[in-house]
Amino acid sequence: MAQYRRTSAPTLAAGAQGMDSKAELRRELEDAIAKVKRQLEIDATPSAMPRILGGPPDMRGVVGELQSELARLQEALAGLGSGDD
Repeated sequence: MAQYRRTSAPTLAAGAQGMDSKAELRRELEDAIAKVKRQLEIDATPSAMPRILGGPPDMRGVVGELQSELARLQEALAGLGSGDD
């Protein structure tokens, strides 16, 4: 059975490398936020798939998880401060 070691998250280095890392992290968070928002839009629209057993699929659980993830991503982005650092 394979064993996996848990590694700690890398810390940002001071100076230019830290600034580049922070900018990259900001871009990744913004991209993730956009993707989650888009998925929420998709899940909020009625499905085009035919419904064999009646009403629309219950997406409340999925939507709730996406909303929680969106809040976490937005909080992480806010924690980075302004992009003018």
